[in-house]
Amino acid sequence: MKRLYSQKYDVFKHSISEYQFDGIDWIDTNAGLHVFGSWVHSESEYALFEKECASSGVTWQSANTYYNFTPSQRKVIFGFSHLS
Repeated sequence: MKRLYSQKYDVFKHSISEYQFDGIDWIDTNAGLHVFGSWVHSESEYALFEKECASSGVTWQSANTYYNFTPSQRKVIFGFSHLS
């Protein structure tokens, strides 16, 4: 199983790097089937980015709820188990 999800993780990271996306500072974890990150731009840019991605069918979850205190930057969580 670990090898299978390692391959899916590689697909996810490759897809992100292919578009030279620099809007998220990735947080290295051993989180299994999810990747965490911190948004590095303004709130207005985040809202625009989120809207544009959703119109293309790309969504993610906010990870802010996993923090005891509101983080200074938006935190995001991406799942990648569905990738092939």
